[in-house]
Amino acid sequence: MNFYSDVFVTKVWLIELFQSYLDLYILLPILIVIILLCLYFTEWAVRQPSGVLVFLPPRILTPPLFKKAFSHKFYQIIPLADYKVTARVLGKELYRRGAEAGVSPIDLLFGWKNLSDTAYLKNFHFSVAKRWYMCRIRDASISVDELRPHLDNNHLIPATPDIEFQLKKARIGHIIYLEGMLVKVIGPKGFAWESPLSIGSTGGTKSCKIIYVVKFDILC
Repeated sequence: MNFYSDVFVTKVWLIELFQSYLDLYILLPILIVIILLCLYFTEWAVRQPSGVLVFLPPRILTPPLFKKAFSHKFYQIIPLADYKVTARVLGKELYRRGAEAGVSPIDLLFGWKNLSDTAYLKNFHFSVAKRWYMCRIRDASISVDELRPHLDNNHLIPATPDIEFQLKKARIGHIIYLEGMLVKVIGPKGFAWESPLSIGSTGGTKSCKIIYVVKFDILC
């Protein structure tokens, strides 16, 4: 009786062991595929050398060369000033929902002067979400007021699908060059956006630039 019981228990154990290996054989490739997909879709920051990489602030030219309002999708675009900037990308966020996403599918946070220096940037952690940028300062001796003249969060309106594709290719750490216009946007159901004409972030609710982008290049 004990012999048959032992044989039965052994068979059950072998079956369970085989089933475990079978489950692992099925799950392992799935896990590998999931890991590879995560790695593929993860945007790694671009490494840059230490030292200031962008020495000049953005250029704002008023009045704009093209002053006439025009339509873009279901929105009216009113030019306010011409705008050119070389900057380092400090943050990025894509948008698919909301009235703003219909005209501006991406925000990029730009920095210049000290905020283009890799060594200096180790004192901060930047992020962009819900049309706002956030900054965590690791060095208590640095005030946020020191940063604001040298960075801007930008709501970007790509003029063409190709420019939109280029904007979405930008990664944190890239040095970019952008040309466009600071604009006022009027849309359905009373939607309205108007860009400030100042350089740098004031930290207020209307401090983000709204830029109609006509040229965008990733320099390095």
